[in-house]
Amino acid sequence: EAEDAQVALDVMAQTPCDVIFCDIQMPGRDGLWLTAELRKLYPMSAVVLATGVSSVPPRISMQAGVLAYLVKPFTRQALLASLSTAVQWVEDTKTHG
Repeated sequence: EAEDAQVALDVMAQTPCDVIFCDIQMPGRDGLWLTAELRKLYPMSAVVLATGVSSVPPRISMQAGVLAYLVKPFTRQALLASLSTAVQWVEDTKTHG
């Protein structure tokens, strides 16, 4: 857990994660900036973005490395489905490079 994008990068440096859940709106740098940084530094990690907007704009939906979007408020089923998609992507990426 991290309160902003820089702290998230610091946490990842200490304990890299296979799956990252990130809000698009956050204090300081936004989730899109964080996603780009994560993709550069941790290309084998999957990113799931959360948003309060019901339709995801193309500049966001085309963001490389984003495997799923959760529209707030999201259900437990949506959270688990996005986690499953992300975990499968990580496993496939590790297996097939």
